[in-house]
Amino acid sequence: MRSPVPLRRGCAAFPGRPLSRHYPDLVTTYAIEKRDNLPVAAQTFVDTTTLQPDAFKATDDNLTSRVAQESLGVSGLKQRSGLIMEEFDRNLTGDKAIKIWRQMQDNDAVVAGVEFLLRMYLQGATWEATPFGTEEDEGVSAEQAAKYAADALFLEQCMDDMTSSWTQVTNDIWTMLTFGWSWIEPVYKPRLGLRDTTSASSKYTDGRWGWRKLAHRAQESRVRWVIVDGKILGWIQQDQESANQYFLPIMKGLLFRTVTTKNNPEGKSILRTAYRPWWFKTRMEEIEAIGIERELAGLPVVYVPPEVLLDPNKAPVLAAYERLAKDIRADEQAGVVLPSQFDDKGNRLVSLELLGSGGRRAIDVGATIERHSRHIAMSMLADVILLGHEQVGSLALADQKDEMLKRALGTWLSDAADVFNRYEIPRLFRLNGDFTGELPKFVVTPPSAPKMAEIALALKDLAASGAPLWPNPELAEWVFAQIGVPILLEEPEDVEPIDRGTDPGTDPTEDGDVVDPDDPSDDGLDDVPAG
Repeated sequence: MRSPVPLRRGCAAFPGRPLSRHYPDLVTTYAIEKRDNLPVAAQTFVDTTTLQPDAFKATDDNLTSRVAQESLGVSGLKQRSGLIMEEFDRNLTGDKAIKIWRQMQDNDAVVAGVEFLLRMYLQGATWEATPFGTEEDEGVSAEQAAKYAADALFLEQCMDDMTSSWTQVTNDIWTMLTFGWSWIEPVYKPRLGLRDTTSASSKYTDGRWGWRKLAHRAQESRVRWVIVDGKILGWIQQDQESANQYFLPIMKGLLFRTVTTKNNPEGKSILRTAYRPWWFKTRMEEIEAIGIERELAGLPVVYVPPEVLLDPNKAPVLAAYERLAKDIRADEQAGVVLPSQFDDKGNRLVSLELLGSGGRRAIDVGATIERHSRHIAMSMLADVILLGHEQVGSLALADQKDEMLKRALGTWLSDAADVFNRYEIPRLFRLNGDFTGELPKFVVTPPSAPKMAEIALALKDLAASGAPLWPNPELAEWVFAQIGVPILLEEPEDVEPIDRGTDPGTDPTEDGDVVDPDDPSDDGLDDVPAG
């Protein structure tokens, strides 16, 4: 059997030093269950293939049993002492991986361009606080709707009452694209109006608790994770200047991840699948640069007497000539110093020649580099940025790729909003004494650029099908908003309609037809006498 054993919070991170010493306001405690060394066969388990449907009914016997309330399996995450061991490539684990992601991000033009595209799209999304319900919803009274609207307004106020902008917060969140995960620590403040210090000031004086900042904690400062029985309790952070270590508990943090497979706290960098083509591309660029230099300067060859190659005592002389051949460059400081020594027949004993290229290369290194660049962009569904650079692709193909990318990014937007809705918003309202659970939530709307041609074509097709489009103030307002045209809310009374005039030779009403102004379908043609 298992018996719960209380764990002093923080002892996993700081042996002998309780976490309450560093965070006295945190009163939540954790418990670790002590496992007895019993064989699997000796433990109670349920064979679901032999259970009858009645066995799953909500009765006191099975709901309070060990089997019903406990997890019998584990996530399968490979970790040792808080170090994640999921990656099979040793060069992409721990701090080595962080350095490589930074190198790829800062040195490669395709990686930088793709990341800029993704982050600008994600940062352009609109975060809106929506109430738990409205008066139009069934079962919601006017008093409840007013309370829900006030809660949503309070959440929007908190977004705008921090020391940093919401754009900066989302920018910190999307660092998870590079590293696979990002950590935001909420810091609160009482809303007591303006103060001498910016950190304690607030635009509001209602005395409620709001966000002072949503602080980003750098991935490079991660030492190890604190994981017990598959549960992420937090992580150990090390200050890069003082080398002090701090325990950041999950109960006071927000963990954003690209993927949550095996409950891996480090997620998966979007650069992981781009690493292999990036590695080859980097080597090909170096080879190309060396090849260009050798073709321009030639291949240096140094002729020396045979004894220099054969006599061990002249090894330093041979090493000097080898360095000469390796280090020769055609630059502004180019020059070679050789001994002026001749044999009995007047032949120079030491000479230097530059062999020219043997001809055009059989391998197109540039095409190889371009192929790896495409693979880098394709691994992130962002090869749309390469359309036009290689004189291939069509507008229809670009639209399809762009739509696929936006759908994938929309999923990350929803996941980020879900982290706030599940964890941070309930914390914020519990801090203010609201334990109802009827809370506002974030709804994220991806950025969209109006496509006027598509809108015009859709309206034209609807009108041709006989759909009653006009007059429709709501539709007109939406269309004007999409194309950026100002909306005329009310028609001025002193403005007279414009008289556009008619051509007397072509006006069908000259023969006595009268146009009915109240009939929009009367164009004056149906009353014209025949012949």
